[in-house]
Amino acid sequence: MKEINYSLRRNRSLLHRLSSEGKTTLQIEMLEQAGFDFCYFTHLYRTPKGIT
Repeated sequence: MKEINYSLRRNRSLLHRLSSEGKTTLQIEMLEQAGFDFCYFTHLYRTPKGIT
């Protein structure tokens, strides 16, 4: 449980640092280089056209 919480907290911190303007589109490569863990995330944003 601690590992999952740590991964979620780290991912959130990375997103906050990389997208300081708020909701923005980030490249997968940028997230990978920063150490984002794609196994743990809480939400996906779908546009009105259905794109994630």
